[in-house]
Amino acid sequence: MSFLSPWFFLGLLAVGAPLVAHLRRLSVKNRVAFSAMDFLEPLPPKKARQRWEDIALMVARIGALGLLAFAFARPYVKKSGPVSGVPASEHRRLVVLLDTSASMRRAGFFSEARDSVRQIASSLTDSDEFELLGFDRIVRPVLSFEIWRQTPAGERSGLLNELLARTDPGWAQTELGGALKFVADRAARDAMEEPVEVVVVSDLQEGSRLAKLQGQQWPKNFHVRVVQLPLKSPVPDDGISLHWLPPDAETASVEAPIKIQVTAAPGFRGDRVKLVLDGLHPREWMVPVSAGKTRSVTVPGPAFDFGYVRVSEASDFVSGVWVSRLPQKRALVALGYTGDLKDPSSTRYFVHRAVNALGEARVEVVAGENLAPERDADVGLWISNAAASPEWNLRMRSAVEKGALAILTLEDVSRAGSVGALFGEVWDVKEAPVSDFAILGEMDRRHPVFAPFKTPQFSDFSGVRFWHYRRIVLPKDSSTRVLARFEGGDPALLECALGKGRIYVWTSDWRPQDAQWVLSSRCVPFLAGCLEMAAGGRAPFLVTTPGESFALPEGTTGLLGSDGMRLPAVGPRGTVDQPGVFALEPSGGIAVVNVAREEGRLAALPPEKLKDLGVPIAKPNGEGRQRASGSPLSAEVLLSEEIEAQQGGWRWLLGVVLVLLTLETWWAARLSSVSKHPAL
Repeated sequence: MSFLSPWFFLGLLAVGAPLVAHLRRLSVKNRVAFSAMDFLEPLPPKKARQRWEDIALMVARIGALGLLAFAFARPYVKKSGPVSGVPASEHRRLVVLLDTSASMRRAGFFSEARDSVRQIASSLTDSDEFELLGFDRIVRPVLSFEIWRQTPAGERSGLLNELLARTDPGWAQTELGGALKFVADRAARDAMEEPVEVVVVSDLQEGSRLAKLQGQQWPKNFHVRVVQLPLKSPVPDDGISLHWLPPDAETASVEAPIKIQVTAAPGFRGDRVKLVLDGLHPREWMVPVSAGKTRSVTVPGPAFDFGYVRVSEASDFVSGVWVSRLPQKRALVALGYTGDLKDPSSTRYFVHRAVNALGEARVEVVAGENLAPERDADVGLWISNAAASPEWNLRMRSAVEKGALAILTLEDVSRAGSVGALFGEVWDVKEAPVSDFAILGEMDRRHPVFAPFKTPQFSDFSGVRFWHYRRIVLPKDSSTRVLARFEGGDPALLECALGKGRIYVWTSDWRPQDAQWVLSSRCVPFLAGCLEMAAGGRAPFLVTTPGESFALPEGTTGLLGSDGMRLPAVGPRGTVDQPGVFALEPSGGIAVVNVAREEGRLAALPPEKLKDLGVPIAKPNGEGRQRASGSPLSAEVLLSEEIEAQQGGWRWLLGVVLVLLTLETWWAARLSSVSKHPAL
């Protein structure tokens, strides 16, 4: 036998009060004789029967006080009947839903959950049925009814401990509504007559998904109890959570900055937080924050492909996110410009630097004189001016006809006429009169090479000045397309189809003496757009959460994680069970997997929320109560309170106390009447 409130046994000290009162009546001290006493007849001494009645009255009073203290101590027997608030029956079906979502990875939570499951199972009898299900996004069986029935009663506890030891929380989101719906629908489908007891063992964090409980029809004799795990460490109410804002895979530029949202909980104490980027280019920076507010920040520093951003000195899963840029396939770029790479006055110097700004992971740059003819088929983008050698132009033309892309710049009028001849057209080329400078005006932003400029950050070209350019007049029957014009209407960028490929002609050279283009922040995104076209479009870019199924690009053979782990691709859809950045082979795309944002909402969800959604909650005595320190009661205490509430031993004890007090009152009144009228 155990007691919920053993401190009430201190009330047994009150048992001495009736004993002291009776002893005081037996001895009278300091007798004072006065004259009026002479007219009273002395009472005869008490008979033995009267003394026995006084003792019985004293015992009744002592017994009432003792039983009252015993009732307030709330006794219960651990192995007794059902513990979930449903009526007792000879055969019980108990289903335990064990939360295995990402939020349960916090220190101490899952070990507490295992202890709670063992405590619940210890209340079962040999004839009872037991089932253990783990749930996050989906429900997984851990121990089924069938295996429980087939296991000898003496071996069930060991089997449960073994299975619990092999069960760990994952990284998926908490789908509590789906788990309850699964068990309820199964009970309704099987049309079971006996009561079904469902015990949810979870941290019941605020981010738990409950949408599937809307309009749910619950079967008869179906009861749910929630064992909400207490926190073993401080609640992150004063903490920081991060959320990555992924770029739009269709419209964003590959050079777009990486942004994250930093959210400070209402109880956050401070005005800034240090963030850390882990990866090939690690860095740290401070971010100003305000309690209860969310702000967007840009990850600073040079360009990088992917990394992990976390709160400094924090290891909890909710403190960090994986971030990535839009993927781009690696391409070979051939430069046909002449001149010294170290000469700042040559076009080659600036074009080489602009192309290399895309990063070694995206491009391999080869100078024209170093490009072997056998590698021509591997070149995705050719960049040159109209003054290139005839041999270079023939090699470039052959590659473009097979599907490559080329960019030509017009250095002067004398060589510009030969460019039109590549397409079988006669162009009228003259030097454009520019009084001060020209800027770009009309632009076809629907074209893939201008896709990076759809975002406001890159859409403004008013700061890019051109001091010299060549005015080109196209023939009326020309198939050449004008993609951009100067404000005066003259063509600035032409697109010419040649076989399976395209040649883009800039009417200005990229030397700083002619234009600011190669020095501007618009040149590198333009080159990135050209590379995307040369590679056949953008590489696949997927953003998902652990356990969520997503469509794989056609032909995907596997996924390679940033930690070197390789996952085979089976079928048209894939699933990743842990956070990280995964390369899609062989397409060159990536999949970024982060813990669902809702899992970071760690404030406790009141069980009454489930009741408001119609869940048939069997609320135990003491549920939702807290210790004096403010922390929730442990699962073991809540379970003990429910067992005691089900047994109701204190009610019987109070009934006995009432009977004793009734007898004591009647007996005391009788003895008082006899003492006043001894003749009776």
